Amino acid sequence: MNIFSNPINFKIKNQILDVYDGLDALIVNHINKHFNNCFCILRDDIRLDRISKSLKIINPELNILEFPSWDCLPFEMVSPNSKIVGQRVTTLTEMSQLKYSNSIILTTASSVLQKVPPENFFKNSSLSLVINQKISQNLLIHFFIQNGYLNSSTVRENS
Repeated sequence: MNIFSNPINFKIKNQILDVYDGLDALIVNHINKHFNNCFCILRDDIRLDRISKSLKIINPELNILEFPSWDCLPFEMVSPNSKIVGQRVTTLTEMSQLKYSNSIILTTASSVLQKVPPENFFKNSSLSLVINQKISQNLLIHFFIQNGYLNSSTVRENS
């Protein structure tokens, strides 16, 4: 199915403007067919959520990574929602280890403008564990020490 009246020439700059809601997900899916991975910047988190859900219906084989914007401003007294923090860290970790093809990264304009940690931070500070996986205590201790934890022989908790 060709959703464009003329084929898109990916060797030149293309602008897609004033697209009806719902058609935008079809366009992103169509563009992603020409690339292994695609990066899509959206206006806000509402559109990010809508396009993500639409893409999952249009093409269930896509690996969709969502990078939502913060729900608070920097230096506010309120911490960001833990679900948003988890989603952002998960997406950055997967992006640093991008072993998937056919991936679409969805983000918002405000998220693109904010600084994030460097790529090697997520490569070196994550450890994947599987249920019933055997792992040595020394490996865990070494991993935690490398990531800023202190090894203590006695733990005391003030109540």
